[in-house]
Amino acid sequence: MSFIAELRRRNVIRMAGLYLVGAWLVTQVAGTILPMFGAPDWAARSVVILLAIGFVPALVFSWLFELTPEGLKRDSEVPAGGSIALHTARRMDRMIIVVLLLALSYLAVDKFVLAPARVDMARESSPSTSVDPKSIAVLPFADLSPTGDQEYFSDGIAEEILNALTRVEGLDVASRTSAFQFKGREIGIPEIASTLGVRHVLEGSVRRSGDSLRITAQLIDASNDRHLWSQTFDRALTAENVFQIQDEIAAAITRALGIAMKLGGEQLVSAAGATADIDAYALYLEARTLYHERRGLDRADQLLARALEQDPSFARAWELRAPIPTLAIGYGESSESQEAAEARTHEYAKRALALNPDSSLALATLGKLLEEEGEFLRGFADWAKALDYLERAIKADPNNASAYLWRGNALDSLGFVEEALAAYEQCVALEPLYLPCVNNRPFNMVALGRFDEALARYRQDLGAGLSRFNFGLIPLWVHIDSDLLFMAAANLPDVLQGFPRLAELYTAHRSPGGDHSALLTDALRYLPATITDGGGTIIDMLLVPLGREETYRLHAQVWGPSFRRFRQTEAFKRIVREAGVLAYWREHRFPPICRPVGADDFACD
Repeated sequence: MSFIAELRRRNVIRMAGLYLVGAWLVTQVAGTILPMFGAPDWAARSVVILLAIGFVPALVFSWLFELTPEGLKRDSEVPAGGSIALHTARRMDRMIIVVLLLALSYLAVDKFVLAPARVDMARESSPSTSVDPKSIAVLPFADLSPTGDQEYFSDGIAEEILNALTRVEGLDVASRTSAFQFKGREIGIPEIASTLGVRHVLEGSVRRSGDSLRITAQLIDASNDRHLWSQTFDRALTAENVFQIQDEIAAAITRALGIAMKLGGEQLVSAAGATADIDAYALYLEARTLYHERRGLDRADQLLARALEQDPSFARAWELRAPIPTLAIGYGESSESQEAAEARTHEYAKRALALNPDSSLALATLGKLLEEEGEFLRGFADWAKALDYLERAIKADPNNASAYLWRGNALDSLGFVEEALAAYEQCVALEPLYLPCVNNRPFNMVALGRFDEALARYRQDLGAGLSRFNFGLIPLWVHIDSDLLFMAAANLPDVLQGFPRLAELYTAHRSPGGDHSALLTDALRYLPATITDGGGTIIDMLLVPLGREETYRLHAQVWGPSFRRFRQTEAFKRIVREAGVLAYWREHRFPPICRPVGADDFACD
């Protein structure tokens, strides 16, 4: 008899089939049942290992023994006429069929009952449970106009709806900066929602043609990619209709989300500071896009001027125009004198407040104007009034990220670096991609001596494309012994580009207490004729720790470890007095590292 035939006679092949089918079924059931009782991962693995180990012994057992009416006997001890192997084979066949039916039944139950339940459990236990079901992101609307030149208008409509939704109590709305980063990118709604940490996404389109307007919007539940609501609005193109559609969309969204919402008064942004002139409104939207992107600020100013010619009572155009003249100088887009720019900024902010006393942007702009007088050492600043304006701006609109930014700037200048960092953190929480606030965080951490934290934060921001190399983190490069980063920062065009003693400058920073007067004098000859705000900050980082008794502005590093030597000089005391800082300290409070001395003096560590 052949070996295969002998295997069949002894039911070894049937035993192998029965064992494998049974082991698979046991493994599947164990993998489902054990986790339900909190069993560790190794429990299910142990079942698989034990079944695998038992396979060969089961086959050997089947080869050596036979089941007889008298019980188990060795195959060699069973006489040929007394064997019931054929009867056992038929029983094993029936057992295999039964086990196969059980396996098929399990597969059906697992696919249609257990698998959906596992998905639901996974969703409930996954990090997505931290996503607020009452959260939403408004994506920039697509421009479907025939000429394709209404992108600013479609963006503006989306932003107006976003602003309206931020007024809804209990609704968490992703910031404009965060949501608009996906503009023009082919990314699915669930992925966008996951990135922004929201449950719902609103997307839409705008088609403006002649005197007609079509706005389409749809609300999507990103957890299952289902549409909760969609609608198309066809209207004649008037400002009244545009605002009405914005209100209708915001109201429909809140109804779809099941959130109670008051539709009157200041609940919707479009109800305050609007205009009846559609052309003025379109100019405003185009200017606002430029303002947000901090580009073409001179053009934004011109667009707003035209809008206000058509509707002088357009409050939101006045408030948007207010910060632009001084910002344009800071971004190198204006040759206007500082004095003239500040006068226009003050005038526009006052016009906005006359029309809307609670204009958050106008209040924040006036605070910025006052604090920069002291920050950039242009004169004696009324710091208390500046901070009051900024606090009023935040109270009027708690989502005004710029107010937190400028409040942080004021606190930095006054020496309250820890509080300034908290303001920047709040700014980033509101607008995660707001670069000034993002960049200020590691800068302040360095000033607080938290170098490891600053480096980790800077690495994370830079990896996400949210930071700039030339931000002036000179003390950090010295702390981590990176002469390469130090010299690369110093060699920037608006700093000390081409200075042949950069290596010596780095060495001097390793022992700043020495006499570096000759090196300092040589470096001063290489300073550019025009010092930008960013370049001035880096120059401060490079030269003040080595003995220069002059700074371009009161920034966070003035209160950091590398400026300790400077803080012991009379030049520093003069700057603090002339900028109005000491007057604020004496009337309100001193920062942690400074204290009053006598009637009119102070000392800082």
